Amino acid sequence: MNNILGTETLEEMSIRNRALAEAGNHRNVICPAIYKNFQHSKDGTLNNHMYVTMFVSKPLKDYNAVLNGLFNTVGVNIITVKLTEDEYTITLFEKEGQYYHNPKDSDVELMIYKSLYDCSRFPHAEPLDMFASEIGDGKYKFEIVRY
Repeated sequence: MNNILGTETLEEMSIRNRALAEAGNHRNVICPAIYKNFQHSKDGTLNNHMYVTMFVSKPLKDYNAVLNGLFNTVGVNIITVKLTEDEYTITLFEKEGQYYHNPKDSDVELMIYKSLYDCSRFPHAEPLDMFASEIGDGKYKFEIVRY
């Protein structure tokens, strides 16, 4: 199966990601792709919820000035997302194919993803490092299912 990064298979990607994690580097996260969450719910049951990654948002120091300047153009893409750790919403905007957020909301890159198991109103935003993190025994918080 081909992906947007080349012709690497899921098995090859899994091996490479584990090697990167062991070396202290971050694994690649693909957008768009479907991921399964291996965390447990509050009652201890494995949830196996599915999500689709949408894009990565970057913090932008002059966020307000750039956003205000974009309002003078046609076709500005603005999206509201929910920060998973803090449970509040933030606004992102797209400029030249890249999404940005206010560094006051988060000073790190955010993975933007959508739930496939419910009809939540907002996509989720989670720090990219957290989204790509290993939870132990060679398992990741989110494992790729299909891309």
